[in-house]
Amino acid sequence: MSFYLRVIKLPRWSNEPQELAWLKQGEIPSDPLADLNTSKNSLSLYYVEDESNHFILKHIAAALAATRDSFDKLDFQLIDAQTLARLELPLYQTLGDTPDQHVNSLHYDLRELSAQKLLKLAEEMLPQSARRDRISEREIQALIQAQVESGRIDIEHKSVKPKMKKSLEHFIPRK
Repeated sequence: MSFYLRVIKLPRWSNEPQELAWLKQGEIPSDPLADLNTSKNSLSLYYVEDESNHFILKHIAAALAATRDSFDKLDFQLIDAQTLARLELPLYQTLGDTPDQHVNSLHYDLRELSAQKLLKLAEEMLPQSARRDRISEREIQALIQAQVESGRIDIEHKSVKPKMKKSLEHFIPRK
């Protein structure tokens, strides 16, 4: 089964009954919607052919984390392709904006998203806690460094912020 990866913040997706007792039947908390912020009514996702392929998951995570100001943990959720199809959410493959060209080729946009469609997506994602995960700051740092050393992450790419670039410069392979 194929999936799409979306970066999130785990604390926003808590579905602990004691924390959500105030919600009425059929309602969901609003915090998860902050992780589904759109631009031009589109939501950015990355294709993952197989959720058990930890290499590609970590490869995508490293590329996305390399666009931040500094090393930090990275939380994500996998959304299965069948859910997107069932919700009739149109997917378009577009070039991503990370310092890793391979990861950029895995980028998709969910387009034509209304507030109602976004809410339905959040409703589908919320109960799927098994599809959410966190990569620690230490592991993110090691992943990014390894990708820089291998030449897969280009620290000269416009998406790499100056502070991150400075942290990574000594991992660039010498020619």
